[in-house]
Amino acid sequence: MDNSDFTEWQPHYSVGNALLDGQHKQLLQLCGRAIRCMEQTGNEGIAHFQDVLNELSDYVREHFNLEEAMLRECAFPMYEKHRQEHIAYQLKLTELLLTAGLGEYDRAGLTHCLSEWWNEHILHTDKQYVQYLRDTD
Repeated sequence: MDNSDFTEWQPHYSVGNALLDGQHKQLLQLCGRAIRCMEQTGNEGIAHFQDVLNELSDYVREHFNLEEAMLRECAFPMYEKHRQEHIAYQLKLTELLLTAGLGEYDRAGLTHCLSEWWNEHILHTDKQYVQYLRDTD
């Protein structure tokens, strides 16, 4: 999939909850920034890459905490499976951060990780909770 297609919000990405959609939009922007900053070279490029990865990691943690709290509250029956996917993704991000901290970054690995997470988790797994989690606005 073309990165520009993957990093731009599309209406069919919506999970039907304004708060979670807003966070997903922010995550998508961070994914796009992470992918674009890999084109930079030298120490400045690596530093910028690490900054974006740190920001992505922090925001992912915040998002997962909110999403999991909302799923517990609505008694989502696949909550534990969903939470395990979150844990696995956070581990992948941690690995990428550690590797980047050593001055190396795997462009293909990061792009694969981000696009796989978006396409498999957000566009598939997150869609499973739509009927349980209604917008409270």
